[in-house]
Amino acid sequence: MRPILVLLACSILLLPFPSQAQFSWSKGTYPVSGGRVERADFNGDGFQDLLIHNGPDTISVLLNNGDGTFDGKHAFTLNQALGDVALIDFNRDGKIDVVGCEGNNVIILAGNGDGTLTFSHSFPVACLWLVAADFNRDGRPDIAVGTLPDPFGSNNQVIVYLGDGDGGVARQIVINHVDFSTVAGDPCLINGAAVAGDFTGDKVADIAITADCFNGTTSGGALIVGVGDRTGHFTFHKDVEFGLGGSMRLQLVDADQDGRRDIAGVGKTFAPFGSGGTELILFVSLGNGTFTSRVVAGASFDDQVVIESGAIADLDGDGLKDAALGVIASDFDGNTTHSLQVLRRSFDGTYKLVKTLPLGAEVMDMVWGDFNRDGVVDLATIRPDSTDVFLNNSSRVSRCFSQTADRSLTLCNLGSTAAGRVHFVVNPTDKLPIHLLQIYVDDHLTFQTLDDLLNKTLTLGFGQHHIVAKAWDDLGQFAASQTFFVCSNSINRTVKICSPENDTTGKSPVHILASAATSLAFASLQLYLDGKLLQRSSLKLLDTQLPLSGGTHHITVKGWDSSGQFSSSVIVHIQ
Repeated sequence: MRPILVLLACSILLLPFPSQAQFSWSKGTYPVSGGRVERADFNGDGFQDLLIHNGPDTISVLLNNGDGTFDGKHAFTLNQALGDVALIDFNRDGKIDVVGCEGNNVIILAGNGDGTLTFSHSFPVACLWLVAADFNRDGRPDIAVGTLPDPFGSNNQVIVYLGDGDGGVARQIVINHVDFSTVAGDPCLINGAAVAGDFTGDKVADIAITADCFNGTTSGGALIVGVGDRTGHFTFHKDVEFGLGGSMRLQLVDADQDGRRDIAGVGKTFAPFGSGGTELILFVSLGNGTFTSRVVAGASFDDQVVIESGAIADLDGDGLKDAALGVIASDFDGNTTHSLQVLRRSFDGTYKLVKTLPLGAEVMDMVWGDFNRDGVVDLATIRPDSTDVFLNNSSRVSRCFSQTADRSLTLCNLGSTAAGRVHFVVNPTDKLPIHLLQIYVDDHLTFQTLDDLLNKTLTLGFGQHHIVAKAWDDLGQFAASQTFFVCSNSINRTVKICSPENDTTGKSPVHILASAATSLAFASLQLYLDGKLLQRSSLKLLDTQLPLSGGTHHITVKGWDSSGQFSSSVIVHIQ
């Protein structure tokens, strides 16, 4: 790995990224490198910053400028070589801290709230991986560490360090013999990676660990799940076996948009004579502490293709979680190419490659985030000499810009995709991590996600609805609401005017809401006021405000299809 550079200016390059969704991205390149990238708000401005780590001897923070670009000239760098890290407010001062593995020590770096970190303290433990959460439900963050005190792996060990709430450790719990074997009898070492989350729905943090299971010839892996009991102890079980090794890059994701914590991971499998391959695998939560596995994308060493990194996120704004891959390909002449690939998810759960963007170097790690707070997913990637941020500028992706106030919530209705199918985006602004986003329709919980950006199309019945969006962080909930009227129409070759009602008296401006229905090829929807054409649209839904002078007015909405026109009219009296 090359040394990190922090004093060079960044470059911004507009890259075309066409696909079926007409993607385009602006790429920012910043001279900070490492092996892994994480995101969190390190200076409390409501915008996600980047932490770059797993380099040779440094850890760096890239601050967001507030528009999705980053301050590459003033990146904060600390001489601390951390492998696995967890980002959490460990001392409960409202600022993000960093907890990380450094060989035989766990290091605590306190966040100063301005994008800088200060060494706090360390404690000795042979750290393979670590996760942080409030495991005993006392309101104080804790740390769980995986270790192998026996070099032969006959005593897999998890040590839980219960936090004192001030950045220190009150006491520790040692859980010995987290030992499991595969169905074939191969012993599993918990030397892979881990994530913490509520995998049972009881609001208690659990742990999921990828383990190496080796028989001396080929390698495989298993997912080991520890279900928390509110005291800092766990009940472990071997859950899913898979063909990859345990050394994976894991990310929590609500892949199926069902409100459950799924796990996405990129890993490799090795077999005799150099065969094997790489996969982006998804561990799908069943909500009871167990998982099923699903391969999103795979590549074979025999085909000289390697998936180096990946992420699961809604890249085209349609409410379905797509996949992004960092791919290395070689030909038999030794020529190597690097690319960023986008796989769109279909409604049947399958993924299809829609675009390959050539790159000049490998993508070693990536993370998704809404870095410019426009309600659209962006990507941050790590390459050998740089950190690259791809801001999603796709013209056909609707935007929902967040508010500037801390702990504020923006609820956007982006219009109907069909009669009664309404596209909502919920975009929070918060200095603290978001734990949950919810949508309520007429006081009923309709949808929720554990991601910090919600993008969902809901089917609503005809009439007026009260929509409430809620966000949850460590301080509780904050909300936004709106009233929404669904003007659905199922009668063929008709126009329904839902607002205003016929022969009513009101004030200017008048809200005009109408929808057309036809089984034939639709041409346009037209709005007439007192016989004069005012608006024309190719959409079947009309939703507009119309300023009117006092008196009586005749409003007509006409639909046109391949057989001609059909229309409806109302009369309104303006005071």
